[in-house]
Amino acid sequence: MKKDNFRTYRNMVTSLCRKGKKDYFEVMIAESKNSNTTLWRVLDRLLPCSKGRKLPNTVEYEGTEYDDMKGMAEAFNKHFVSVGRKVTEGLSSESKGRAKSRQGIRTKFEFRTISREEIEKELNGLNIKKAMGIDSLPPRVLKAAAPVIAGPITHIFNYSLESGSVPRLWKKALVTPIHKAESMIKPDNYRPISVLPILSKLLENVSTIN
Repeated sequence: MKKDNFRTYRNMVTSLCRKGKKDYFEVMIAESKNSNTTLWRVLDRLLPCSKGRKLPNTVEYEGTEYDDMKGMAEAFNKHFVSVGRKVTEGLSSESKGRAKSRQGIRTKFEFRTISREEIEKELNGLNIKKAMGIDSLPPRVLKAAAPVIAGPITHIFNYSLESGSVPRLWKKALVTPIHKAESMIKPDNYRPISVLPILSKLLENVSTIN
């Protein structure tokens, strides 16, 4: 095959591949318009991105530089927990007055008893691809063990709703700082992604339905 012919056919194949890829993703995006999860899965395949999230070697917070993992983690933690306070401080006195006036409003409601069948249904409906929390219990295991653990979990959930308390571990989240833009050494340029334990989110779901 002559060199010119090779280039012609190579360009033709490249063009057809690009068109086929474009048509494929157009169809996939159109079919995913009613499901955010599916849509983001398609976009994740389409958009170029680096595998694994990289953190900077140094983080600067309140005039101090941290270059060790523990120091950087504490800097990010201090920044993220301070966001709510900063937002509150930025509110006008009128907004604070309206919020304070609502504190006197009391709404009484009671949770009904959750059944074992409800919990087993929720466990069987878990998405096994979801990330596990700090308790290291993956959804795949919880789903597989649903017939066995549904009873004990039902008891824990009902006791939690009756007593108004939640297991301490279920309140803890694995927080990952995601860089947004600009300087990577400034915690202000990151947003937190929190992953709670699966059972914590399950309790929230049944409470909402309740």
